[in-house]
Amino acid sequence: ALSRIGGEVFQPVLAATWSSDAQVRSSALMVLAELNDPRAAARIADLAANDADGSVRKVASEFAVEADPAEMLYAQGWDYLDADAAYGLNGVENYGTYFKGDGSGVAGVEMARALVPCELAKRCFARSMALGNADAAIALATAYATEIGVMKAMGSDDVEDMLNAQTASCLTLGTANLQAALVNAVAENKVGASEALVDMLSGQDSADALQFALQNSSSTELRFQAALALGAAGHTNEAVVNALAQAAGLDALRVVHVIDPNADRAARLASDLGSQGIAVVRAEDGAGGMINAHRSSLVDAFVIANPLPDLYASRVLKELRKDDRFADTPVLVFGAGGEEIDGAEYVEDLTAGAVTDAFGDLGVDRERYLATAAAAAGMLSHLSMIDATAVGAVAGNMTDALGREDAVAIPAAGMIGRSGAANQGDALMGLVADSSRSTEARTAAAKALAAMASRTEVSVDAAGRSEERRVGKEC
Repeated sequence: ALSRIGGEVFQPVLAATWSSDAQVRSSALMVLAELNDPRAAARIADLAANDADGSVRKVASEFAVEADPAEMLYAQGWDYLDADAAYGLNGVENYGTYFKGDGSGVAGVEMARALVPCELAKRCFARSMALGNADAAIALATAYATEIGVMKAMGSDDVEDMLNAQTASCLTLGTANLQAALVNAVAENKVGASEALVDMLSGQDSADALQFALQNSSSTELRFQAALALGAAGHTNEAVVNALAQAAGLDALRVVHVIDPNADRAARLASDLGSQGIAVVRAEDGAGGMINAHRSSLVDAFVIANPLPDLYASRVLKELRKDDRFADTPVLVFGAGGEEIDGAEYVEDLTAGAVTDAFGDLGVDRERYLATAAAAAGMLSHLSMIDATAVGAVAGNMTDALGREDAVAIPAAGMIGRSGAANQGDALMGLVADSSRSTEARTAAAKALAAMASRTEVSVDAAGRSEERRVGKEC
């Protein structure tokens, strides 16, 4: 009956060949023979050569091809992991259930559809490794890492326990296999798996594999991740330091759309926002504003004059809210009459502060940029204590970081103080003197100036030194 249903029953029947009951295994073999699915060849060859029950070996040998089961299982595992069109798991049979032999029967484990091929690959690789394939452990590490990458991309707390379990299992394969898996994953552009492997190799003696990832990956984020791991191990070569400096420059750019026919007013607002690193896109009328919005993937706030030459602000707002991307985007309206509009905030005094106060939280991706930048700046600061000369090669590129959020500015100041040139003293002094900045940031700049003065001929005027001393006393 199962053989008449066709290919959709293949995976449950294949799982039955792992049953502890020899009769179930023999029966499953008969069904697989009827299904004639080439993906069963590796498992049938394994049973013909290695099953503990003689009757199962006899049945399997009637259908088995003459080939090495370990090599066949290894190849089949890659077919699953790489979603091979002919020999991988096809969409029709992927129910989001992984079938496995459970005692004398078969059990289905519910999981995300993307994880099922990984589990099938792991089963093949694990068996191939047990049969002596020397490369199977590397492939198994890749399968685990791919699965970990998928679960991390899901971003759900529901998979946290499973994520930890998969990571722990992967680590048991040994550092050498994880290193080889990373090199292969980078070479094959398996970004998710590569990122998971870099995470697991961080803190271990894995410089060669991490350097390979740093220098060969097509993924910028992976290169930054590898540089951070290498920095944590104390490596200060040019590639590591340059990548960290580039990562420290990552910024979560805020974007504001201004719809205002008054060019001078719009230009003043754009200038004020631009001084804070905020990009401004301007339109002169409502139609142009809606076109700009349609072309944009990211907007942190809309600023709309009311009325516009062609439309009222209320009409523009209504059209914007039809787009799911802008359902919750802050909208500030200003103009004659002080008209209150549902879903918008009326502002009498249009300032950059009014706009930035309306900003919502950054999205996950942009939060990750900031976290990476802060981590990279912190790592450069740490490495400047180990090898100030090596880090000094990029210190000149870090001056702009002093104007950023404290998580980036504070370690950047320390790094410049230990490794920077005397001509960066003015930038540090500017941070010391900026009363709008936090006490922690100004203190870090003051300490950096002191460190710079102890090793260079940095020139700080008398007023600057007085300000430095005053900030030090405040702190």
